[in-house]
Amino acid sequence: MPVLATSNNNIHWFIPSTKTKCYSYIRWSSDKQAKGTTLERQLKTARDITSEQGLDLVKIVDRGISAFKGDNTKDDKLGRFIDAIHNT
Repeated sequence: MPVLATSNNNIHWFIPSTKTKCYSYIRWSSDKQAKGTTLERQLKTARDITSEQGLDLVKIVDRGISAFKGDNTKDDKLGRFIDAIHNT
């Protein structure tokens, strides 16, 4: 069934995918890593897996978030994702 969506005052019709979703949590801690290839490497791995398995890729990206003390599970996108899973 087509779905109506709007963005920036534009109207778009699209057909939602019926594929199973694969959620890839992509994170790095430092500016040095951000300037390197960490994003591209992690995305390539996720894309390769989803392509091989016929899955839809959903990217969750936390830029410059340290996981050392677990802050990424509380305050940023991973924490919100975990909360959403527990509350559905």
